[in-house]
Amino acid sequence: MITGLFMGWTDPASERWFPIQKMTWHEGKYYTVYLQGMRSAMEISAAHRTLVKSGLAKLDRVKISHDIDVSFRTRMPVNRPFTDTLKIERLGLSTDLNQFDPFDYVARSGGYAGEDTSDLFAEVTPDLVGKYHFHFGIRAVEGIDISEYIHQIQTGTKLSVKDGLIYHQDFLVGKAPGYITDLANHHPHAIELTVAQINHHVYKFGKLLCHAQIDSKVAIPFSDLHYQPLVDALVVSN
Repeated sequence: MITGLFMGWTDPASERWFPIQKMTWHEGKYYTVYLQGMRSAMEISAAHRTLVKSGLAKLDRVKISHDIDVSFRTRMPVNRPFTDTLKIERLGLSTDLNQFDPFDYVARSGGYAGEDTSDLFAEVTPDLVGKYHFHFGIRAVEGIDISEYIHQIQTGTKLSVKDGLIYHQDFLVGKAPGYITDLANHHPHAIELTVAQINHHVYKFGKLLCHAQIDSKVAIPFSDLHYQPLVDALVVSN
């Protein structure tokens, strides 16, 4: 079950990634807060420092609203009925539009807006044996076409993450989302990455839908300091 959404940001110059915001919900209200990672982002980003100085980003407050915070909402299919079943299918979700959940969708799609440098990812509860599960579509690497190579891959094939890139054995198949790279860097022995679905018809984003599994006996996802809120009053839904 999804209990919250995080927003990450990648610095275009250094390609360093930081978790900067988190949104949770409880009893019809949404709670948005900045994270410790925002301070690190501000150290290298004049744009983020300007947001704070201008008052548009209030680091010391929890923003409470009856609607999804605009910084998340603009990356989610919530403003009008979403009917693109091809996009839903490539993410391994049910194409029954009556069951469509924008939170499930954005947790897998990443909420990317064109070629910008922000992304969304989910906080989830573990399964009955203590495993956390994440799904995501890999992003293409410029100049590398995996259309023919993926015929050698099947569902369940093991993959690996190194320096933000995803490999099948020694072959580069795509880019990992920032949070997956971060989890792999901090907890390399806790994460297991496999192919969940192969989308031959997809041109660029999501030719491979991947499944990341984290063993809670080894690590708890997003428990590191940079994922923690800058204020104490963060509401977590049950």
